[in-house]
Amino acid sequence: MPSRKNLQQEEVWYKISQSSENIDVPQWQKKELDKRLSEHRSHPNEATPYHEFHVELRESL
Repeated sequence: MPSRKNLQQEEVWYKISQSSENIDVPQWQKKELDKRLSEHRSHPNEATPYHEFHVELRESL
């Protein structure tokens, strides 16, 4: 059974997902996201797959 804290977190994320178009993203942050996406598209093989990253992160803790 999920803990009360987990349920609260899920509720917050659900509310955010339902209103994401109402969230104001600063222009500097949009530019940074565009830059990162462009870099990834230019060099897609340099990215670490999530499952590998996750294993490495867990091992480093």
